[in-house]
Amino acid sequence: MTEGPGRIERRLDALEKRIRRIEERLPGDLPASASEDEPPRPPPSAARGSLLPLFGRTVLALGGGFLIRAFTESGALSPRLGVVLGLTYGAVWLGLAFRAARTAPFDGAAGIGIAFPLVWEATARLTVLGPRGALAAAGAVSALALAAAARQKVPALAWLSTAASLLLVAALTPVTGRIDLAAALLVGLAAATGALAYGRRWPGPRWIAAAGADLAVLALAAVVSRDGGLPDAYRRTSAATALAVALLLPLSTIALVGIRTVSRRRPATVFEFFQAGAALACGFGGALAIARSGVGGEGAIAAAALASSAAFYAVAFRFFSGARGLDANFHLSASLGLLTAIFGGAVALPAFPRALLWGAAACAFAASTGRRRRETVAAHSASFLFAAGCCGLAGAIAGGFLGAPAAAREFPTAAGAGLAAAAAVAVLAFRGSPPRGPFRRALLLFSASAAAAGIGAGAVASIVRIAPPSRALPTLRMAILSATVVVLAALARGRARDFRYLAYAALALGALKLLLDDLPHGTPAGRFAAFALYGLALLGAPSLLRSADRSKKSLQPE
Repeated sequence: MTEGPGRIERRLDALEKRIRRIEERLPGDLPASASEDEPPRPPPSAARGSLLPLFGRTVLALGGGFLIRAFTESGALSPRLGVVLGLTYGAVWLGLAFRAARTAPFDGAAGIGIAFPLVWEATARLTVLGPRGALAAAGAVSALALAAAARQKVPALAWLSTAASLLLVAALTPVTGRIDLAAALLVGLAAATGALAYGRRWPGPRWIAAAGADLAVLALAAVVSRDGGLPDAYRRTSAATALAVALLLPLSTIALVGIRTVSRRRPATVFEFFQAGAALACGFGGALAIARSGVGGEGAIAAAALASSAAFYAVAFRFFSGARGLDANFHLSASLGLLTAIFGGAVALPAFPRALLWGAAACAFAASTGRRRRETVAAHSASFLFAAGCCGLAGAIAGGFLGAPAAAREFPTAAGAGLAAAAAVAVLAFRGSPPRGPFRRALLLFSASAAAAGIGAGAVASIVRIAPPSRALPTLRMAILSATVVVLAALARGRARDFRYLAYAALALGALKLLLDDLPHGTPAGRFAAFALYGLALLGAPSLLRSADRSKKSLQPE
């Protein structure tokens, strides 16, 4: 059935009157950009006025805490009962913050203001809580406050609870004497704020929590590895617990970073670069100091570092190499692999095996410079080669060209391993064609210069061992240096044109040797020989380099 026009008209009039009455009840017009489904917001004056009752609620809550304290100080409540009631009262307000979103910042602030100072007072003044109980109570109230901030999405409460937790643990550490448990609590706080940053995207609190954890582990290592044993204030500290806490810092940090960068495929941030490196340095370094103080376990620390290095490199080249938008992740993971490999080798191995390990790593990366990530791979090859050279080759070069006769004749096996690695890296970096790119060319020059200097130092050591010179050592050094100049200039005539820079560098070193060594300390015959040899190098090297330039120009098309 169809309705008549009169009935429809009456319905429209009634609907219009109802809409007019609704509009009259509204406090004002809705903004033009407001959605139709969004309820009207109260005016700013009303919002400001609504904060006063919330502040009043917080003040009343704090007053209740002072009332419990007054009853305890007057003797109406025993200290133990007063502490229990006070902590329960503070936990109630933190629980209210966990349940009510509107009052969460105020209830959380009230709970923190009541519970956190009470934990310290119950430990330091009332001696109701023992060391473990005090730190357990501190961990409980910190966890409850952070949970309330995370549930109600209140960043200000997360900042407040993190700062209050750091201050509380710092105050409890000298009182309890358990710096190991305090450091463990701060490492857990850093992990919790890190997870909160990933879950709620609140990056701020994790910075101060991570800094607190790093400093705590460093302080823990300093206390446990102190000469003369533990101080009297920290005699309850367990060295085994301290070692576990020191290792927990890098493991928890890398686990969180891995979840975000590998599982979620998110780009690495500045915080992750900073904290991952700091956690590895503080954690593994602190664990090594603790282990060497008498606890033991250096081999396990080195094995963990080397296993971590292999995992970092595998993740870098398996998941991030060639992935779009994840260059930062690749560099982070590869850098951590480099750091842990050098740390693990330095802890676990003597000089010769360490030089072999790092030299093999340098060669492996040099052989991969023709593939993806050429510049990064070349940089890592140079880094491993530098580490291998520090095992003995650098000292042998310094002794061969600058040291006394006794030092000049020393050329240990670790130096030979470093020299072999440098020569191999130079060959791999060249591989029949001049390398392109600044990093690959730098790798060639670095490895070739290390090989040339090492060969020269080895020649000095061999000659000194066979025929120990009395005053001929400076002349011998100048002869080898001049021969090195000529050899490098001759090699620059071919496709290894970058060797010309090494030839000029060797000429500069020869001039310095004349001015600083031969002239002040040499004999007349020695000065004659040094000047003659250097003059021949000055005559021969430029001639070879000029012929190389002419041959290059003749090969260029007109």
